[in-house]
Amino acid sequence: MGRLNRRIPLIQLHAATVLFGFTGLFGKWIAADALTIVAGRTVLALPALLLAAAVTGKTVRVKEARDRWLLAASGAVLALHWFAFYHAIQLSSVGVGLLAFSSYPLFVTLLEPLVFREKWHSADLIPAVLVMVGLAVMTPAFDLQNDVTRGIAWGLVAGLTCALLVLVTRLQVRRCPPLAVTFHQLAWAALFASPALLVGRGTPSLKDAALLAVLGIVCTALPQTLFIASLRHIRAHVASIVNAMEPIYGIVFAFLLLHEIPGPRTQLGGVLILAAVFAAMRRGGG
Repeated sequence: MGRLNRRIPLIQLHAATVLFGFTGLFGKWIAADALTIVAGRTVLALPALLLAAAVTGKTVRVKEARDRWLLAASGAVLALHWFAFYHAIQLSSVGVGLLAFSSYPLFVTLLEPLVFREKWHSADLIPAVLVMVGLAVMTPAFDLQNDVTRGIAWGLVAGLTCALLVLVTRLQVRRCPPLAVTFHQLAWAALFASPALLVGRGTPSLKDAALLAVLGIVCTALPQTLFIASLRHIRAHVASIVNAMEPIYGIVFAFLLLHEIPGPRTQLGGVLILAAVFAAMRRGGG
């Protein structure tokens, strides 16, 4: 039983990663701009989290004012992260957006020693160079008028903000219950993104509303809770190793469900980026 208990955080992390792998597809399925998707996703996830808290008897309260302010800041970062993620996919493709975003474990590798005052190694620059080469191979033209190039740029923003979010959340779950961290992050993200629902283009269709509900409950509330719970027992670096599988899952799901096939440049660049990410994580002891 003790051995199973030790594996539970990894099981939670892997389950969350598989569910997160589906999220990119909603950027193509839902006929709405990126900010509206973020707003719908977060608003619809909140009732599910409150229900989960009621059923399990867990609290979503956060006592310390310092923690509440930190959660508000991380909620803003979460909203920006998801906006950048969906905007990248809508500008380019699921594969391009996910591969550019998959640079986030590298950001974690570079930033974690600074945040937690751990030793940093100059050899960590090697994967960074490899990621830049991979992104350069994927980029069709170094021109921000090109949608694919803009998609890659926004994917990098999504990667950086995700890394910041993971590092801050690692600090927060040491002080607050995981469900409370999830709820407050999503509540603040909803607050920052919800104006999009007021100025959006008309009322969502029944299909889009249903997709937003699935995205908010099954692919947001559930995996976000599992992921944050796992960070109580797993280093951010190790979590980023498992999360590096997200673009692979996403590309497979996009192929099966959207019939989206990455081009040769995207495939080559993706191989270089994923090789760099796994090399960086291997160096970090994951």
